[in-house]
Amino acid sequence: MEVFLKGAGSTKTAQTAGFYLGQAYEEAGNFGKATDAYQRAQSLYPGSDLAPLIRSRIRRLQAAAAAAQGQPAQGQAAPQGAPAGGASNQPAAAHAR
Repeated sequence: MEVFLKGAGSTKTAQTAGFYLGQAYEEAGNFGKATDAYQRAQSLYPGSDLAPLIRSRIRRLQAAAAAAQGQPAQGQAAPQGAPAGGASNQPAAAHAR
């Protein structure tokens, strides 16, 4: 997908592909690359219908990164209690029962 994005230029299709690339990186646990992909996608069409979702993902990843360093993200209080996104510390298999 990265190769596609390099050749896609600044199209709405590239923004959508960048969003999905960010999701893939996020699901793989590569949060730095996920943030980079989301930020690139956001920069292509900041006023698109997909843009608010992309901005939300960027803020969530930045907050998680700040929390991992023990610092609140810009404009946010330090997280307390449950992990970001309401996820639990239980393995996924424990939720499937």
